[in-house]
Amino acid sequence: MLEMPSFKILLHCENGSPPYLTPILLAKFFPSSNRLVQNHLVFGVAVGDSFVAPEYGSRSSIKKRGRLQPKNKIEVVTNKPIGYTFVGKSVREKLHIPADYNVIACPSFDLIDDFGSANSKAKASTSNTEVTLLTPHGQQKLSPSLFRQVVKEMQVPACVGLYDQPASNNSKRTRKSLERTKLWTEMATADFGSKIWAPVIGGDDLSVRLRCIKNALAVDDIGGFALVGIQHIDNRARRQELLKRCMKEIPRDLPCGVLVSLDILQIIDAAASGVLYIGTALPTTLARSNKALNIDLSAWRLHDRNNKGRESDESERKRHRTGSLEPLDKVKTYFSEGGSIDLGSDVYVQDMAPLVDGCACLACSQHNRCYIHHLIKAKELLAEILLFYHNLHSLLEIFEEMSKAASAGMSTDFVEYVELQLQGSVVAA
Repeated sequence: MLEMPSFKILLHCENGSPPYLTPILLAKFFPSSNRLVQNHLVFGVAVGDSFVAPEYGSRSSIKKRGRLQPKNKIEVVTNKPIGYTFVGKSVREKLHIPADYNVIACPSFDLIDDFGSANSKAKASTSNTEVTLLTPHGQQKLSPSLFRQVVKEMQVPACVGLYDQPASNNSKRTRKSLERTKLWTEMATADFGSKIWAPVIGGDDLSVRLRCIKNALAVDDIGGFALVGIQHIDNRARRQELLKRCMKEIPRDLPCGVLVSLDILQIIDAAASGVLYIGTALPTTLARSNKALNIDLSAWRLHDRNNKGRESDESERKRHRTGSLEPLDKVKTYFSEGGSIDLGSDVYVQDMAPLVDGCACLACSQHNRCYIHHLIKAKELLAEILLFYHNLHSLLEIFEEMSKAASAGMSTDFVEYVELQLQGSVVAA
């Protein structure tokens, strides 16, 4: 049997902290000693979200001396901020993430998403010497030298390098982005204090991404690769092909991650291509839309146990793909399209069942669907908290089963099993 790959959730943190999790709650409900957390959870921290601080100093002021005298500029020292800048601090001290949890930093998870949000009127701008990040305090410029200083003080084991990301297929703009990313990646390996993952940009242009990978491989001490902007490729077949081609060019001894995955389908596509670190904010976004992940893994686990020790040759795999996995049609489960259920719906007013039968998370072990529905209708924050805990726990279990399936040579079967549920099908008893 192949060595089990450990797929990892690169969970997007907000303002540097895991959503809905204080250090005490993190240690209680997702302790670092938990096997799922140990094997599959990594916190992703964006410098643009978390390390902006006020800048103090002198400010020029104009003072009149009498009615007829000219204006004179003088320097006035003020205790009010004159602006904002990026300041590096240890993630353990500033963000209170305990030392036994793994952390990967990046400038931003996606520049296009940041500036393309509906509530933002800001426009991205980049030069050869700095990139603009959208922060809680507006637009801020980040130069390679300042980025290096911040990352060194963050004291993280790995960090995605500074990158420029084109928002269009304009060839001139893409070429400039490629040149800047190459230059900043070369600069990043010098005295950074962290393993630098080379960003791979290029939108849906495979040739640009392959050139980006080639440029990074020529740089010494690259610690891994980060595929930027994959979520913007709407065509699934194109996205799958691009992932596979990129992974072919990346050495197997270097880790590779996708910074953003928007849904379960994008997650399993990334895993099927061999990407180990998969960035997502899915547990958070689903919780805020009153949804709970409802991927039922019980039938898959039964099938997996029944096939232990069987020879996994091509004819056996073909039978699984073209026929039916026998145990799957003996388990009854219900789920909505997209692999989640909307607890805001009135169908759950009197539903006493847990979110998912057999789930051991806090929400499922101590509460039921009608209670969480009540919390949603009462606009209680506890609803989002419980849904987030359930969604993160469920995603960790999905990553565990994906890892086991990959080690057993059954990745295709697992992907098909999950897709069946995502289509909104019902497996009858």
